Amino acid sequence: MGRKGASDLRSNKSGALIALAGLVVAVVLFVVLSGDNGGDEPETTTQAQTTTTTEQAAPSDENGSAKAEPKPNPKPKPAEPKLPTLKIRNGEPVGGPLEIEFKSGGRIEFLIDADAPDELHLHGYDEYIDVGPGKPTKVSVKANIEGIFELESHSTGVLLAKISVVPS
Repeated sequence: MGRKGASDLRSNKSGALIALAGLVVAVVLFVVLSGDNGGDEPETTTQAQTTTTTEQAAPSDENGSAKAEPKPNPKPKPAEPKLPTLKIRNGEPVGGPLEIEFKSGGRIEFLIDADAPDELHLHGYDEYIDVGPGKPTKVSVKANIEGIFELESHSTGVLLAKISVVPS
């Protein structure tokens, strides 16, 4: 073999090496782009494609125009608990003295709807409550003494309510 033959042999080796390198690059790109992660994690590409292809189109009306999806109603705010109401008419409790019970450690809370001005006294708690016509008066006292307590009118001495505070 002469010089010409040796040079042809080197060209063939160089061409084969270039082809082999191209093949290696092609295999690496195929593996990377196909999402093969070596089996460490489950493949998610197929699931994502399935999800996007199964989405439904927005409903439309008879003219083919897209209808807006109704938005879900937000949860309604819970109503505040209704407070017991003592109604006083002509100096007397309507329906007789109100009897209500509260848990110790909580609050004694109720409304008083009076048709005339008066001062009421919650015995045991020594609370004095001014009431009058027009707008109900809210009573709110820390329930820190257990027992049964009377609410009386100071002007007439009439028993208006019996308030029980029981252990919680």
